[in-house]
Amino acid sequence: MRTVVLMRYACKLKSTSDTYLPVATRLSPPDTAARLTIGAVAKTSGLTVEAIRYYERLGLLPSPGRTPGGRRLYTRAVLTRLTFIDQAKALGLTLAQIGDLLNGSKGTRSCRSMHDLLTRQLRELDERIVALQQLRATLAQHQRACAAELATSGTRSCPTWTSLECGEGAVPSRRRKDRG
Repeated sequence: MRTVVLMRYACKLKSTSDTYLPVATRLSPPDTAARLTIGAVAKTSGLTVEAIRYYERLGLLPSPGRTPGGRRLYTRAVLTRLTFIDQAKALGLTLAQIGDLLNGSKGTRSCRSMHDLLTRQLRELDERIVALQQLRATLAQHQRACAAELATSGTRSCPTWTSLECGEGAVPSRRRKDRG
């Protein structure tokens, strides 16, 4: 019988906060010939069986071997792959982007691909930050207008309510202009 050894904080991430990020747990002792059922992979990785099947359908995991009865049998390498997927998701990468990394360049670990993807991620994140800062400024402006109205006339008329009904002072309307 194998024992389960939790290796939750085995990899230290070099960062400004110097924190540890969780990694997938591993079965111990190492046995490269051992095969894991989907239930054992799920329990060890902390994922559901359905998530593992989903990753397999997306091509993020290689198709496992099967028993004569059709049960999936995974190698231990799948745990490393699941750790990579988990960590890449924590960086904000989509499953499609992770699939491109894993399946691109004929399975090689391309630093160029990773660099280019992370550069795009940073650019998109910067754009979202700018949009969120603009949204925050707009919300603060509306909040100040409401506070001023409450201080002077109570609750008779809300300038923000009026502004939003007229389509002013918020984000562009999602309605098409020609619908009337």
